[in-house]
Amino acid sequence: MSGADRLDAEFRAGRLLRPSHDVLNVVDLANAMASLAGAEPASAPATGAQAVSQMIGETDHLIFVVADGLGMDLVDSLAVDGFMRRRLAARLQTTFPSTTAAAFTSLATGEWPNRHAAIGWYTYIPHVDAVTTIIPFVRTVDKTPLAQLGLTVDRAFPVPSRASGIDRPAMSILPQAIVDSVFSGYLSGSMPRTGYAALAEAVDAVAERVIEARGPTYTYLYVPSVDYAGHELGFRDAGTLAVAAALEQALDSLAQRLSGRARIVVTADHGGLDAGPARIHMLRPSDPLVRMLRREPSGDSRVACFHVREGEDARFRETFIDRFGDRFFLITVDEAEDLSLFGPGPLSGETRRRLGSFIAVSSAADVLLYEWPSRAAEDKLFVGYHSGLTPAEMLVPLILA
Repeated sequence: MSGADRLDAEFRAGRLLRPSHDVLNVVDLANAMASLAGAEPASAPATGAQAVSQMIGETDHLIFVVADGLGMDLVDSLAVDGFMRRRLAARLQTTFPSTTAAAFTSLATGEWPNRHAAIGWYTYIPHVDAVTTIIPFVRTVDKTPLAQLGLTVDRAFPVPSRASGIDRPAMSILPQAIVDSVFSGYLSGSMPRTGYAALAEAVDAVAERVIEARGPTYTYLYVPSVDYAGHELGFRDAGTLAVAAALEQALDSLAQRLSGRARIVVTADHGGLDAGPARIHMLRPSDPLVRMLRREPSGDSRVACFHVREGEDARFRETFIDRFGDRFFLITVDEAEDLSLFGPGPLSGETRRRLGSFIAVSSAADVLLYEWPSRAAEDKLFVGYHSGLTPAEMLVPLILA
């Protein structure tokens, strides 16, 4: 049985979740939020987007909170009578890869990764012929800013953010460390951005903005703390749960302060799944698999993209399956398209070029990392990872208050 057939069997059994427009998902939410905020629709609204719009409802003050890493497993672990579980309106599927670059670009554009081409923390971009770390916007191998290589934002992210189309006063509230980053600028579009140092400061800023407003507003708030804790401690650790509970308390406080003046919409980009040492596999430049590649692997921790040298496809496939065939599904780009892995419909030309020859998808918790000196600081071994297709990574909440 091929890797594609085995992966399809996992989808059919429900052990892994196939990205689909047949269930409510973050793309539906993105299009619903854009529509409610007054942006022109990118295309005819899907049934799911219409359903999410009806759940949220029309409102003068729309607050969109995205909590990085807050998957349904964490929400289900919080107090039954707490803010999040009381206000849970739906469980959404996120994109594949279930990772920040892909999911946030979908939340910004209302498109699936097969169209917007942001397909992993490490994304190969043909225009500069290099693997990039796309959110910090640098070439991975030496951290050269991509702007210095002549890469413009619209080439890196070929589908524009819909934030610029919002027809009411809008504000993006982000951690101070990233407020001026290239990626934050792309996501926010023409929205002004302001930074915060602590979550309480951000909550104050959101509340004051609504209370003092003289007309309709749209406010976007990004919170990364749960994801940080999940990576460092594990997504099932008591410390990560405590961080999620602190976020819950802050959001409850915000809702009480606003007392119905605004609609608060809370979601996440992905969940997470822990990986013990036996589940973490390293590829090094000297590895026989890597020596068959035209460039270093790209992708993310549970999805690796390989650009194989001409004439090496059969040998690469055989070598990879011998070593990792029980832990990863090795599929071609055409097979990924047939499986709708990166979203319904065909891959865009740019997405296809970025993916390369083969894609390895984790069958469960296993992680495949590439060890390169310039990646050492950021690719230190974590406890928790994401980017795979397990329910723990793919299911996120839609919380309405």
